[in-house]
Amino acid sequence: MKKILSIILALAMALSMSVTAFAATNDGTSGTDITVNGTYTPGTAADEKISVDIVWEAMNFTYTAPSQGTWNPATHAYEGATEGGWSDNTPSITVKNHSNVAVNATLDFKADVAGVVGTFTETSGTANDKVLELATAEGTEVSAAPTATANFGISGAAIDADKTLGTITVTVAKTGSAEGGETATGVTTLEALQAAVNAGGTVKLGGDITTDQDLTVSTGTPVTIDLNGFTLTSSAENTIYILPDTVCTVKGGTVSNTTDRKAVVHNLGTVTFENCTLNANNYYPLYNCCTATVTGSTLNGTIDGYSICNEQGYSDTVTLTLSGTMYMEGGINNYYAASVVTVLPGSYNNFDPTSYVDTDAYTVTDHGDNTWTVTAK
Repeated sequence: MKKILSIILALAMALSMSVTAFAATNDGTSGTDITVNGTYTPGTAADEKISVDIVWEAMNFTYTAPSQGTWNPATHAYEGATEGGWSDNTPSITVKNHSNVAVNATLDFKADVAGVVGTFTETSGTANDKVLELATAEGTEVSAAPTATANFGISGAAIDADKTLGTITVTVAKTGSAEGGETATGVTTLEALQAAVNAGGTVKLGGDITTDQDLTVSTGTPVTIDLNGFTLTSSAENTIYILPDTVCTVKGGTVSNTTDRKAVVHNLGTVTFENCTLNANNYYPLYNCCTATVTGSTLNGTIDGYSICNEQGYSDTVTLTLSGTMYMEGGINNYYAASVVTVLPGSYNNFDPTSYVDTDAYTVTDHGDNTWTVTAK
């Protein structure tokens, strides 16, 4: 009986020792490597949401008709006469961005009264700036959301009764989108400029560009070329060639052509120049074959004494409209006799606008120093 118990006890001790020996191999001192695995579960990116507040002041403007004043029989003259004109109030349009992307707000005025001109001026002081740029609202307090404001003014033709002058449209789009958005900023090469123009929208230069090629504008989407104070220079046949059925705005800088008898801009579509300088070398700064509007710009260069040529091309209708503070080295060559030239209120240096002014609506004043002003009656 003692022998049996001894065997059982010995077996129990052996089992106890084997368990203890097994535990010793996992105390961290045996050098065993343990692989640690991780599992990745992707998160969900937030959708881009465009949300803006648009606030505007009352868009009410008053036109005061001219007054003859008081007849003085002693001098046979009217005294105290006043010219007609629009009120100088400039109500504001403010856009506040609550989006998680940067956006542009493009402002546009469509006149319902012929000859009435609407002008946007951003509060930063940029004249006639139709595009307000707003950064993303990410990382900002609601009360400090990115905000931009433009003031709006009316000038131009007179009215003879109370009426609706037109409509302002505000188009908001993500920065970089084709519709109303900015397709590129800081562009410094013709290749990048051409690609951005092809996409439509607004492209802004980041430096001077000099090339031996032309910039061809041909897109179904309206395009704005913001020169941003810089110069686009070419030695090609045209510096800018605008093809039919294209709507283009060029603003805020200089466009030059250095080659003799080559156009700065050859227009077969619809083009607007705002606060630009066009420099030609013994030729037309603007060769217009369709519809062109030039506001507050300088045209250097002539051929046979003309700075602008209106010639029938793609369209049977050739129109040219001038306004604002203008300097033209030469006159207008209406090579296409049926072209229509309209001169609106503004100051004209070295160019007599008299023959192109509607004298029923406007008064032309010759200051005798090669300058003229056109004002609404």
